[in-house]
This record gives sequence, C-alpha cells and structure tokens, in this order.
Amino acid sequence: MDTEQETVLDYQTTDCILSFFWNLSDRIVIVPWLLGIGLVKTMLECLQKIPISSETARQIISIIHNISRHDEGTDELNKFDGLVILKNIQSNNSEALDNLKSLLVSMAIALLSTPKQIRSDNKRMNRILNQLLQITIQAAEAENHRGEYAFHVSEPLAVLTKLFVDDHSLEYVLSHAETEPQLDVTSTINLFVDLFMKFRGAFVQKNQLEQFTCTALLNILWSISFQDRYKTKLAQNKNFLKTIHSLAMDNGEETIDEYVPRSMESMPKAANGILYNLKEISDGKKTEISDSQLLSYTSDKKPMIMISYAHGNNLFCDRILIELEKKRSLFEIWIDRDHCTSNEDLWEKIALGIKQSNLVLCLLSQEYYDSKSCRKEATFAIKRQKSIIPVYLGEPGDCDWL
Repeated sequence: MDTEQETVLDYQTTDCILSFFWNLSDRIVIVPWLLGIGLVKTMLECLQKIPISSETARQIISIIHNISRHDEGTDELNKFDGLVILKNIQSNNSEALDNLKSLLVSMAIALLSTPKQIRSDNKRMNRILNQLLQITIQAAEAENHRGEYAFHVSEPLAVLTKLFVDDHSLEYVLSHAETEPQLDVTSTINLFVDLFMKFRGAFVQKNQLEQFTCTALLNILWSISFQDRYKTKLAQNKNFLKTIHSLAMDNGEETIDEYVPRSMESMPKAANGILYNLKEISDGKKTEISDSQLLSYTSDKKPMIMISYAHGNNLFCDRILIELEKKRSLFEIWIDRDHCTSNEDLWEKIALGIKQSNLVLCLLSQEYYDSKSCRKEATFAIKRQKSIIPVYLGEPGDCDWL
C-alpha cells in the first residue's frame, strides 16, 4: 500500500470515528458517558491543529456543541479552557468559518459562558442572540419546526433559556435584536407565546422532544414574567393564561423522564412561577398566604430561620444545617426538604415558610443566581421585608437581579 492510499484510509477511519462520536453525542443523555474517555480534551486539541475550513473541523465542532448542551459537558469543556479556545477560533478564523460552523461555535460559546462573561463580551453575545432569534423565527414558521441547517426549534430555545438567566440578554432579545423580519417587543413575546401554545399538547402525546421544547418555552416565558415592563403583555393574553392555569393545576400531566439542563426548571414550577409573577390565582387560591392562615402556624414562640438555597448546593446546605442544629434550642429551622414531600402546593408551603420566618438565610452561589425558583423565593422575602443574611459559597458570583 502506497503513502497516498494510507492517507486516504487514515482519513476514512478518522471520518468514521468522528461520525460515531457525533451521532452518540447527539443524544444528550449519553454525553456523561463520553467524558470519562478524554474525548473533550482530545477534540479541543485537534480543533486547534487542523484547518478550520475542513470537513473534519465541522465534525469536531458539532461534537463539541453537542457536549456543551449537557451541564457535565459544559463543566468538562471549561476545565480545558474550551470557552477561550472557541472564542479564539471564532475571532481568528472569521473567513474560514462558514455560517454553520460559526453558528455551532456561537451556541457552544453561549452555553459555556457565565452571566458575567456574557455581559463582558457584549458585541459577540448580541450577534449570537440575533442568530438564535432568527433561527427560532424560521423554525416557528416551518411545519416540522426546523429552521436553517435543519436545527429543531428546541436547539436555539435551550440556549436562550440559559442566556435569559441574565436580564440584559433578555432585554436585548425583546427590544433590540436584529432579525429579518424585524420584530418589536410585542411580536417577540407573541413568538414565544404562540410557539408554547403549539407545543402545549406534548404532555398529552408523550413526545420527549416536544416536551423539552415546551419546558424550554415555559422557562423563557417565566423569565419574561419577572420583568414589570413586559409581564402585562402576558397577562393580557387570556388563552395563554388559561393554558398556564391548566398546566399548574393538572397533576396528571405525564412527563417523560429525560435530561433537562440546570438552567431549566420543571414544567409545574415554571407554570406556577409565571402565575405568581402575574399575580394570578393558582389551584383556586392566591399565591399570597393570608395573615390569619399564618397565625395558625405560629404557636411556637421561638424565632424561625428559613433557609433558601439551590438544590445544586445540597452538600453545603447540609454543612450549614449541622452547625445550626447545635443551637436548635434557640430557634426553629424551616427548610423545604422537611416540608415539601410532593409537588402539591409546593410554592404555598415555601411562601408560608418565608412568612413564618424571622430571618431568611440565603446560601448564595452562581447556581442560586441562575435559578428562577431561588429568584422567586428571594423576591418574595424582600417583598415581605424579611431580614436576610447572605452566606456566600466561594466568590460572591455574578447576579443582576439581587
């Protein structure tokens, strides 16, 4: 076999191997299995050595993008400076990157970035947000809900869900994004509402991809409902409110047990969160707890400490509880894990715990800032004028709403 034949054979072998990992990583639930074999490190190293214009580069970029969709994949990519590498490739190879590769790199960059990094790279992120909204518009108009390059609408929506943790990104998409056709605030909000209404039936049909899409849309709409200047547009849509009420009250909704990223909350939490922000009735009651109801729960004279935390910080919370238990004779402790054994009336119980408390202990971390449920708790505690003691896990982190 001559050298040329060996080169062709090597290329074909490489192509088959990369295609194998590309197809595997397309299933998000499989991504953690791929991390233990050093795939991330190898892909990042190869990407820096090969011509970006090559087909091999497209395969590697696609694999990296697929891995970035899983939280564990994101952590692994950042461990090997994936964000820096991808930004450098995009900045230094603008002409060699075709539109598809550039889009894949952009989505991976967005998924790897923290809110602080998003704001510090404003110009790049605005371009990414423009691209994501444009794909969403195209996919919304297609019968199969696939836009340019056959991206299913769930792909850009999942990235937007992550980016909308940062209020600046949400504001840009609603008010300043550049698309064709150009959308105003009302049209952009209606885009997400109309898409949600289309996918509402996913929980009846038990379609995993459509359930994921619907959950992503609910989280996006929940983010919008936190904004006073925009939430009235949601509150004025009676069909939307009726559907959200139905989701919030229907405990019989059947969801397929499938991975969702930590930037997303479950369908019931998102639906109830929207209703709370819009000051709507949920489960036949106001989300506010009456003072007379509160008095019936407060026969004990010892002061109450309520712990507000992100479930991703359970281990740290356990350590805090151990220390607090040493002084249990001086106060009572309220924590959701002791009271919320089911999803029934989950928010009502947490709200009651906050109202009963004399002090709210907030365990602050990036996970806390990124959680819309934690944002809901903290906002309610501030509204009730509760004394709040922050406990930081490591560095203070970055947050634009607290």
